[in-house]
Amino acid sequence: LEFRRVLFRPSLSVVHDQILGEVTIPLFGASAEQPLRTERFQAWLRPRVDILVVVDDSPTMQEEQPRLLGASGAFILQLVDEADIDFHIGVTNMDLGPTGALGALRGTHPVLTRDTPNVSHEFSSNLRVGTGGSEFEEGLEAARLALSSDVNAGFRRPEAALWLLFLSDEDDASARPVDTYARFFESLVQDRGPLGLYITSVSSDPLAPCPQSTAPGY
Repeated sequence: LEFRRVLFRPSLSVVHDQILGEVTIPLFGASAEQPLRTERFQAWLRPRVDILVVVDDSPTMQEEQPRLLGASGAFILQLVDEADIDFHIGVTNMDLGPTGALGALRGTHPVLTRDTPNVSHEFSSNLRVGTGGSEFEEGLEAARLALSSDVNAGFRRPEAALWLLFLSDEDDASARPVDTYARFFESLVQDRGPLGLYITSVSSDPLAPCPQSTAPGY
């Protein structure tokens, strides 16, 4: 029995139940001793994103938190109806003192999904972190704890992208170097590449800081 490498020019036909007709993709390659290869993967109905919201609960947030709560409903509406995302949302605070969350997710329903009953109300409730927390905001460290804690089992899905959303009116004071946190967050989505990680910070403008903040959030 003799195997020989032979050039071939086949085509790949793709049929999808949401696309009319058949899509033909031309291919070019060479035969091999074991030409048969089977690949299986699961295509999700909706994009999957795990969203961790880290909220400043220090006293200077008295002005910002009501505005945050007022925008929570529109945020959920965007995820459910407009972006049509399969999401997990968890909320924690930036207080890592004795009375802080220490990375634990808040609320009666710590992990919210599009199937959570009255999800907009539950999200607004989880965002009510109060303003009695430490004035030493450690948002990055709180996120690290939240994503490495067994307490939050069920929040992180390995196939989902990760979105970290930090909400504060002051600068972060976490103890570790910033690149340490960056490497940790990237390690959680390394199989997904550059589209696997999103980090957003909504903080005070250095040119027009919030009235009660001691220093703007860079």
